[in-house]
Amino acid sequence: MASRFTSRRWPESCGRHRMDHFNLANEGWNELKAKAGAEVDQPTYMQQFACHAIYAPSASGIFGGNTTWDLEGFRGTNSDPVSIGGVANHQCNWRPGT
Repeated sequence: MASRFTSRRWPESCGRHRMDHFNLANEGWNELKAKAGAEVDQPTYMQQFACHAIYAPSASGIFGGNTTWDLEGFRGTNSDPVSIGGVANHQCNWRPGT
């Protein structure tokens, strides 16, 4: 059952530049789980967070530097959340059930 929970996050600019994108995906995810609690600890939220952390952390990001990272439970898990081919199609906002 998909959660109706949406977590909206604004990564701090110092955090965006302090870490490379893959460390931000890992360390940032651990920090988010510690702060947001158990409800966010779901595979779809982790996939969406990783996608945003890798591809959208700066103004030069693939999507022009999104200012918020919306993690939405209704999206479900994705079989290809972070490859460049998949991201070019879904921009970290895949349709439910893909």
